[in-house]
Amino acid sequence: MSLQAWLLLGLNIIMLLVGQVLIKWDLDRMGGFQWNNLLATVTSPGILGGVLALTAGLVVWFRVLSLAPFSVAYPAQSSSYLIGIILGWLFFGESIPTIRWVGGLVILLGAYLVSVE
Repeated sequence: MSLQAWLLLGLNIIMLLVGQVLIKWDLDRMGGFQWNNLLATVTSPGILGGVLALTAGLVVWFRVLSLAPFSVAYPAQSSSYLIGIILGWLFFGESIPTIRWVGGLVILLGAYLVSVE
């Protein structure tokens, strides 16, 4: 994969994670999602910001797929899982058991291995 594709993949991952964190923050603030608060949920600034970040990430993903083999880009995107574990710990105070850290590292190693050309 080219340097441009790697940089755009990194940007895509950041946008996906920002979107998910914004959505989680707002859902926590609202007490979670229930069908009876659907309208309040989908019009909430944090949810809308999260959806915007996810949408922008999708547009960047279009470019990544235009530059890189799918069999490399898609597995490499899974490196976001380990970062997601870290963000859950940092931003939401989640307790992360050792096995989850190990699993995240195994996923990262697998993403690296499939990206080696």
